Amino acid sequence: MSFILGKVFLLLILVVFIKGVFRRIGSDMPPPVQKPQPLKIILSPWLYALLALLAAVETGLLAEAVHLPLRFDQPGFDKLNWLLVVVVLAVLFGLQLLFTRTLLLKRYPL
Repeated sequence: MSFILGKVFLLLILVVFIKGVFRRIGSDMPPPVQKPQPLKIILSPWLYALLALLAAVETGLLAEAVHLPLRFDQPGFDKLNWLLVVVVLAVLFGLQLLFTRTLLLKRYPL
């Protein structure tokens, strides 16, 4: 019984010693370098509204320029034309948002 108890104490002493050695080695290493986080530009709500309004105006001008029938009484009207308008509106808003953020990063670098 004392033989097993002696091995348990020896194992406990070795574990504490090895843990201390690894802690000492770990403290000598430099801290890990963190990657820089990508900058997030927070735009004000009025700028979002202005960009949405601009995208709506551009979409309307584009629909009129290509003579896209959007009213029920127009010849060639199809409900899928409104889907096209919504997609164009979303794409134009996204592109304007991307352009605005890029422009602000170039003008006011952080």
